[in-house]
Amino acid sequence: MKENNILKVVIDGEELNLTTDNKIEYIKKLVEFLNLKIKSFDENTTGMLKGKKNSKRYILIALNIVDEFFKNEKKYNENREELKEYNQILNDYMEENEKLLKQNREKDEKIEELLKMLGNPNFENRNF
Repeated sequence: MKENNILKVVIDGEELNLTTDNKIEYIKKLVEFLNLKIKSFDENTTGMLKGKKNSKRYILIALNIVDEFFKNEKKYNENREELKEYNQILNDYMEENEKLLKQNREKDEKIEELLKMLGNPNFENRNF
């Protein structure tokens, strides 16, 4: 059973007590991220919502975060598909390499056999 941590944090100037089973360092990173998003929103916003602590402002901040999340998720999925394609190409090359190595070993064996035959005094009497 996970232990609950109680952590006092400040988000957008408001002090909150959080109870969580996550690590404190992780929650601190989340709070820092959220405060940076709030600060960025305020720096890039003009008009009535700038710096106001109301639901419209927080909804817009949440939309910005969700937008960033979906863009990152899309990029992740694109990268994952690209990685699958590269992995398949790599596997194809490895299979081809194995085939070539096998062919080389077979040729080496034939060459070795021929060299042994050349060293054999009865070589002239053999039929190929």
